[in-house]
Amino acid sequence: AERFPECREVGEDPRELGALHRLDRPTSGVVAFARTAAAWAAGRGGFASGDVRKHYAALSRRRDLGDDTGALVGADAWLATPQPIGDAPLPEALGEELARLTIAGGELPMSVIRAPLGRGDQRGKVAVRGDGLAAMTDLQVLVDAGDVRLLLLRLRSGRRHQARVHLAAAGWPIVGDRRYGGEPGPQLLLHAWCLDLSPAIAGEVPVVAPLPADFASALA
Repeated sequence: AERFPECREVGEDPRELGALHRLDRPTSGVVAFARTAAAWAAGRGGFASGDVRKHYAALSRRRDLGDDTGALVGADAWLATPQPIGDAPLPEALGEELARLTIAGGELPMSVIRAPLGRGDQRGKVAVRGDGLAAMTDLQVLVDAGDVRLLLLRLRSGRRHQARVHLAAAGWPIVGDRRYGGEPGPQLLLHAWCLDLSPAIAGEVPVVAPLPADFASALA
């Protein structure tokens, strides 16, 4: 706001400083802000329609959570990959080649989780529910270290806690996500890695935020 004070004049609520979207509080990574009313309207529209491409990295550890999040039958098949990109941590975050492939239009083979999300059994929690809102998450295993996996996610919808609940329901909660049964850790290992606004705002280019060091440490 100090560098771009015009953000205060954009959007419906000046306290949001022109934010086009939000991340869960413990999630790291890219957040987009608009500097003009036109960019704000186009960006918000792109998020609402699903045109904006959002890729996340998540570090998950296999755990049996029972029915706490609405367990998905046969979920292991979604998280199985016959040809993982690597069996060791990727050098320099996710790597330039991976970024090129992803940004070029999702050429990586990705599995899909389609599971509606709604209110959970506790305040502030979300769960897989048959009467919930449609939600879809694409995923690809980047690093397979047995019971720990580094995943690339593309959120096709923007439901609250979507990535966290989908992975927990599949039996692979995110490390550090105590709310949804993840292994305790100093922080939630969910990172908004790449954001591409170009489908909604002409002239924009994808923005990539390198992975925090905690990801590599957890895979070591």
